[in-house]
Amino acid sequence: QTLDTRGALYEESIDRTNQSTQDSEEQAFPLELGLFGSSRFYSTTNVLRTKEDEVESEVWENTVGTSITTKPIPTGEYITLVPKLDFIMQWANYNEESVSDLLNYRFGMIKGAIDMYLPQDFRVSPGFEYDFLHSQFSGDKLFDAVAPSLSVQKIMGLNESTFLLLDGMLKYSRTNRVITFPTDNIFPDDGDNLQLGLNLNLMKSFGEDGNFIIMPGMGLTRTEYLRNKQDGRVDVLIFAGISGIFQPFEWLSLQTFYNFTTMSTNKTGKELLGKSSSFKAWDIGCSITASHTF
Repeated sequence: QTLDTRGALYEESIDRTNQSTQDSEEQAFPLELGLFGSSRFYSTTNVLRTKEDEVESEVWENTVGTSITTKPIPTGEYITLVPKLDFIMQWANYNEESVSDLLNYRFGMIKGAIDMYLPQDFRVSPGFEYDFLHSQFSGDKLFDAVAPSLSVQKIMGLNESTFLLLDGMLKYSRTNRVITFPTDNIFPDDGDNLQLGLNLNLMKSFGEDGNFIIMPGMGLTRTEYLRNKQDGRVDVLIFAGISGIFQPFEWLSLQTFYNFTTMSTNKTGKELLGKSSSFKAWDIGCSITASHTF
């Protein structure tokens, strides 16, 4: 999501049910098109995500995307629906020569979802996506996946400039690895998996226009693998970090971040993954995002 540091994202979700009739009258065209581009540079202490022989690297990610949404559709007195279709492409390049040919990738996602805005500032979003990953070095497809998902978000306004965001996600990915990687314990995601995620973020805005934001957050993701060689493996990933955001214009956002990530796995995962069965990594970097809505 593109965060509007002036609070538009949160006002939109809070007031959408009240404003749906007015929006329908003002918006003659039934669709809204959004475009965005983002460039992110960061340094990581453990690019291969292993517990031994850690390798540092800088990473440069570039992302472009588009989103098509319909005008809000009131369904009853308390529920508003907003169908949407997203398309994202991302390229990542690693400066560490020993891993760049292996890790440089091109990733794409097409996702359809319906945002359901409910009373008490809840949003429920069932979705369905198709993901694909290619190697930049060879151009070969590495894997693709289809994944139905369900996400739930609750926004709690502590005061006019402080919000608490709680969101959870359940996603089932049916994956198909096309090419066997030369280092299996580095890319162990072959096989269907069920993912459960929970995230908590505090958003505090500053300044006369609210265009400075400090956002600490933490999250937990549990992934259980259900097919092929990885069947029975369960990973638990824990994340904590802090971000600083500055939005000089409505269409431009600048961000800096510092994150810590750690992963552990069960007995089956330890037997399968070897030195990738656990890891710790620190990432620090910055990004710039531009967006426009038609």
